[in-house]
Amino acid sequence: MNERSTPRSLVLVVGALGLIAALLFVGLEIRALAATTRTATLQRIADAQRELNLWLADDTEFRSAEAEATRAGDVGALDPTRRNVVRLGWQTVFHHWATVHDHYLRGEVSEHVWNGVALEIEELRTSTTLRWAWASEGDKFAPEFRDVMQAYLLRYTVDD
Repeated sequence: MNERSTPRSLVLVVGALGLIAALLFVGLEIRALAATTRTATLQRIADAQRELNLWLADDTEFRSAEAEATRAGDVGALDPTRRNVVRLGWQTVFHHWATVHDHYLRGEVSEHVWNGVALEIEELRTSTTLRWAWASEGDKFAPEFRDVMQAYLLRYTVDD
């Protein structure tokens, strides 16, 4: 080996080690960013769920219209303004559920988070007003979420 190639080989080895170290650093940073993004997404979903629950508990107009339609057994029995209150209330709920479903499909939230929403859908699927609102609003959502909702709604039978 000549005297000139030894320093050059050393420079190449040091450069290669530097490149490997830089790639490892970038990989660790991407991993940390992904974890931060997942945490932020979970926090946004938790905040949205809390706000939705507070709204549902506090919105007397929606609850009153919902109860009136349930007693009548037909949302059509409500005057148009009250029907709109019911439709918009459920539309808000559907949007929240669809958002969580989308995050779940993209792997941004765990199965446990989606299962919480799925349990909520399961419990509310027999609601006359939910079914009425879904019939008029369902086509506005992604096909994947529509399929999920249809599967839950089809499970409802008269015996439930």
